Amino acid sequence: MYNGDPTKEEMVINLEWGAFGDNNELEDFHTKYDKFIDENSENRGQQIFERMISGLYLGELFRLVLLDMVEKELIFDGTKPSMLSIPKSLTSDVLSLIENDPPGTNVATRKFLQKIGVMNPTDGDCMNVRYAAECITRRSAYLVAAGLTAILNKMNEKDVKIGVDGSVYRFHPFYHALLENKISELVNNGIKFGIMLSEDGSGRGAAVLASAHPKTKTPNTPNT
Repeated sequence: MYNGDPTKEEMVINLEWGAFGDNNELEDFHTKYDKFIDENSENRGQQIFERMISGLYLGELFRLVLLDMVEKELIFDGTKPSMLSIPKSLTSDVLSLIENDPPGTNVATRKFLQKIGVMNPTDGDCMNVRYAAECITRRSAYLVAAGLTAILNKMNEKDVKIGVDGSVYRFHPFYHALLENKISELVNNGIKFGIMLSEDGSGRGAAVLASAHPKTKTPNTPNT
């Protein structure tokens, strides 16, 4: 995050907030699916926020939700595709694929379901699978938006640029819009913000973010 006022000395803030929630700050939002992922991780109880929002984990969250829906006979007539029983068999790009289907069509969704062994999904199956994908994506975006808004409101600067990295923000067709719309809804009046893709990790991204703003001219120095 960066305020580009060239008349001020400003600071680029590298959030590195993946460990937020490690002290139970997010318990009200920590579902049984999140807990399953945490309990089966190498570092239990750590990086809680990251596991709720990151592309590295959203595919597994999606698998667990679909598995639960099958077991409750909400989809596929209760018949469980074997692939859903394999941990980490789904990746976050599946969410982008499914949600990129135009409204009222299920072409990509049907291809995904056929790939995991559901050969004749009903329209209802496709709609429910897409809804599950949308809920996971939306929750991730809204959690990120809530955190960013809290910082924006605390800073109370009038114009701030936000650099975002990661595969979900980079490739998901609607993540940017979800993030921008929710921040706009929550941020204090009078605060202007912009969101841009931060390339190649947080360190280089911070440099790119800073370079996106005009600098004051440095005075000429005499030749020596």
